Amino acid sequence: MQRDFGPGLTIDDLIGLPAEQLMALSLPNETIFDSIARSAAMLTDRQKGNFLLMELWGDGYSVWQGRDENEVLQITPTGRVVPIDWEI
Repeated sequence: MQRDFGPGLTIDDLIGLPAEQLMALSLPNETIFDSIARSAAMLTDRQKGNFLLMELWGDGYSVWQGRDENEVLQITPTGRVVPIDWEI
């Protein structure tokens, strides 16, 4: 069962949205949504408001992707921005 956060908004609906758009939403006052809002604000402040939310973990970590599929950032619950290097 999906949890509904307002007028048809579920947490899955946030995946794929850019940081700038997430900042404009009125999200519920819950820890996981606070984490999304803080991460989106950090990215926007760093001129990366176009980054898309790709993954959101229950422990507060999030993964964001830029226009280039290799441009991926992880944001920790403490606010640290960590580039992810996919080269093997």
